[in-house]
Amino acid sequence: MRLGESNRARRQKNLRAAFAGESQNSQRVQEKEVLKKNKIIKNKCLEECDALCCNDLAVQIYKPVTKVEKEDLRWHLFFEGVKIYIRHRKWHLLIHSRCRYLSKENRCTIYDRRPERCRKHNYPHCELEGKFFDIMIETPEQFDEYFARQKTRQRGKSKR
Repeated sequence: MRLGESNRARRQKNLRAAFAGESQNSQRVQEKEVLKKNKIIKNKCLEECDALCCNDLAVQIYKPVTKVEKEDLRWHLFFEGVKIYIRHRKWHLLIHSRCRYLSKENRCTIYDRRPERCRKHNYPHCELEGKFFDIMIETPEQFDEYFARQKTRQRGKSKR
């Protein structure tokens, strides 16, 4: 027995060692599934990609809180091609604008040296996977409606 090591600690250590092989096999299976899924996604991207993500610029923003912040953000919606979306309670400004490095065939002309942000953009955030937002706000009127609903919900909660 090592100095300072109790019998219980030693038994736990031995059990962990015994199950390590099983755990490693399970981990390998999971890793293979992830690699397989990534390969499918990569192939799907290469074969089916219409470069949807390269035609919109999404920038995470803070949720407007004050009247001035709301009015400033609402103003953005006066411009064509500008939207706001919310996903997992995070706010984003979406600007419809084509990447300058996208070819006419919708292929990245700087693929091997594309920015890290482009490299990280994939499942489940890829637009090919369907709806990528919880709420989409496209007009100043929708913006006003959203905050009116939020205000109504807040009143309902405070009455309880």
